[in-house]
Amino acid sequence: MSLSRSTVPPGRETDDGSWAAEASDAAAGPAPAGAAPVPGRRVPPGLWAVPLYLAVQLGVLAVLRAVAPRFFWVDDAQIQFVPMHWWIGRQLAGGSVPLLDPDQGMAGNLTADMQNGVLDVTRWPFLIWAGQQESLLRVATAQGWLSVVLLGGASLALLLNHKVRPALAVAGALGVATSGFFMWWGSAWSPSMWSLAALIWLWASLSSRRWYGVLGVGIASAAVVCSGNPYILPLVAVLLVAQAYERWRASGRQLFRNRQFWATAVALMVGAALSLPTVVNALDVAQWMWRPEAGETLASTGTATNVLDMLLGGTTMMYDFNVPLFSTALIALPLMALVDWPRAIRHPGVVTALAVCFTAVLWTQLPFYFLSFRGPFRLLTGVQVGYGLLALIAFTAAGRVTRGRLTLATGLLLLQFLIAGMRAPSLWRWHILGLVLAATALLAVVALVRSSDRRPQRGRFWIRPVAAGAVVLLCASPLVVQLGMQATVQDRHETVVLGADEPDATIYRPNTNGYLVGTTVAEFRDNALATDTSLTVYPFGAFADPDDRGWGRGILGGNLNLVAGLRPGYGSLAVWPRGVQEHLKADWQSSLVVDQPGLIAVPEGSDVPWVDLLSSNRVLLGVEGSVPPPIADYFAQNWVLQDDRDGWTGYERREPLPGRLGMDPAAGVSVADAAPNDGVATLGDPFERYSVSTGEEGGRLVFRTPYWNGFSATVDGRPVEVSAFADALLQVELPAGVTDGELEISFEPLGARLLPWCTGLAALLLVVALGMGLRRDRRAEADRPAG
Repeated sequence: MSLSRSTVPPGRETDDGSWAAEASDAAAGPAPAGAAPVPGRRVPPGLWAVPLYLAVQLGVLAVLRAVAPRFFWVDDAQIQFVPMHWWIGRQLAGGSVPLLDPDQGMAGNLTADMQNGVLDVTRWPFLIWAGQQESLLRVATAQGWLSVVLLGGASLALLLNHKVRPALAVAGALGVATSGFFMWWGSAWSPSMWSLAALIWLWASLSSRRWYGVLGVGIASAAVVCSGNPYILPLVAVLLVAQAYERWRASGRQLFRNRQFWATAVALMVGAALSLPTVVNALDVAQWMWRPEAGETLASTGTATNVLDMLLGGTTMMYDFNVPLFSTALIALPLMALVDWPRAIRHPGVVTALAVCFTAVLWTQLPFYFLSFRGPFRLLTGVQVGYGLLALIAFTAAGRVTRGRLTLATGLLLLQFLIAGMRAPSLWRWHILGLVLAATALLAVVALVRSSDRRPQRGRFWIRPVAAGAVVLLCASPLVVQLGMQATVQDRHETVVLGADEPDATIYRPNTNGYLVGTTVAEFRDNALATDTSLTVYPFGAFADPDDRGWGRGILGGNLNLVAGLRPGYGSLAVWPRGVQEHLKADWQSSLVVDQPGLIAVPEGSDVPWVDLLSSNRVLLGVEGSVPPPIADYFAQNWVLQDDRDGWTGYERREPLPGRLGMDPAAGVSVADAAPNDGVATLGDPFERYSVSTGEEGGRLVFRTPYWNGFSATVDGRPVEVSAFADALLQVELPAGVTDGELEISFEPLGARLLPWCTGLAALLLVVALGMGLRRDRRAEADRPAG
């Protein structure tokens, strides 16, 4: 017996932007299998679908908060993003845009790393809020929750725009946003979460035919480009091209007469204007940038990129870090078998979903090192979300439920179970549970579709609400299942390893990865070896334990020291200045490699080695027993020993240098501080001032600040030349015959200079786009028939 439902023919886009069938309603046939009932309904589905989604989503996140309170306070989020966002937020709240902090050393150019969001005005409200918080755990959790809810909410809006049944839309939104790579990897690398949420927000806005869709296009397009995730950019391009193709296919040349089309085009110009400072700045620093080079492997290693795992992965599929990454909506895989694809491809949204999903899968097949990219598996988020949305949009467009197709769907679920069991046989109980949940979800979808397409029989009115509730709750269950499964993984690890110290063997969030590190500003300040000061720390192997991060010794890796007001001359890095990194050779956590011959080398034009050039007037060497003997001997012979504490050895210069000078001025040149010279560079103001005098031949000053495009200097208001000493450090040329002149140093990179102009232009374009969108909405309402 066939249970199939036919679909409406391909549509065309009317002047008001809505989709109209080419044939009459009578000729169109019954509604698609996944489509929401249309006739006579006066209550928009969003009025109950959105509250339902939020209630279930927040409930799942509350369970996560109770079971694993530090779920989002982990790895890169802990050591890099959250403390930096907190620190930048405090600077923004003070009324200035921080551009450069030389006391953070190689990480000092805050605009070079897109992940910081300094030039991204769409993130400023969150950053300012974060800077006012006393708990960094609260900031990390809020950042994670915001990304999850935004992704789920955008997915829900997108599905409703494509006429997916409200219950299935809520289930799909929960399924793509609440587990898998997005949660288990994105919680550590937060740009992954935020960028994907912004991408789906952009897609939902493009599919909307209301004025607020125009607003969403403008903001979301800027947010996704400036998110700090360059891996998402191919998906942005594919999304825009696919959407343009779908609109052209529906309207042809009439598209250019559509007011909504032009409003959307102007909105995209808003996003381009807002993102231009970030993009231009990234290109401007490229010549000074260094990234990790490719290892010995020249081809793809297949790490987390097996296509079979991606397309058949389920709730219990494990990655080689023992983390469940290949999870999407439970109903996505079986729904693929219930779609009449030749018909589905002609409907709005299906081409875009296919293009996004296929591109994400294709991107993951690249080698681990490709151009400046590292780790193509980061686009597993695109696979996870695109796969689930594709299944629901296609099923709604051309769903066909027959016994044969149900048999195929069941076979896919059994194959999924088989592969998961082969990947991790010891988790067989969880694999069985995953199979039961997915099969039950499939039955609930079929029951929902059949009950919606038929007049309810007496005594069976309960089938539809029960089926809807079941599919919603089942699609929200994978994260809860994965948390329980991770507890099993943790127990098995402790049993097998028998207490051996292998911190990388598992990632069970309540117990590992930063468990010892504090969460509040007060805890950081109480624990820090020094507060509210700047000095230079050379850590050698100090942060090897990911559960400690250096907490026990009072100096931490990455950006965590900023919470205590300590600026140690380093920070977590995504963009290294090439010239400095060649000698300093810091790792991803800012610890130095023990073998450091480059630090002892003396560059041409200097009489001191790099380790001296890069140092402030106070230095801490650590950890005891790990410092290379040549470096320890250099400081012992040339600097003054201060103290030994918690494995750190402190030294001071015999004769302190003014400000941030890296070596003594040239003969005949005298320099003195004309300001505290320990501040942060902001737009429009110099951040360092010195009083300088020169003889008949002038001279130069070499600073320990890494050089980037954007530096400028003046002496008594007249520009002087700045350049890169040894292609690494800031160098200022002083003219001859200066007596007590005022040297001012500024840093205004190209992106920062464009920021005010681009923001103003974006605001103007946004007003134009909204005006066009509102006018189109009013015209559509006027043309709508009564009733």
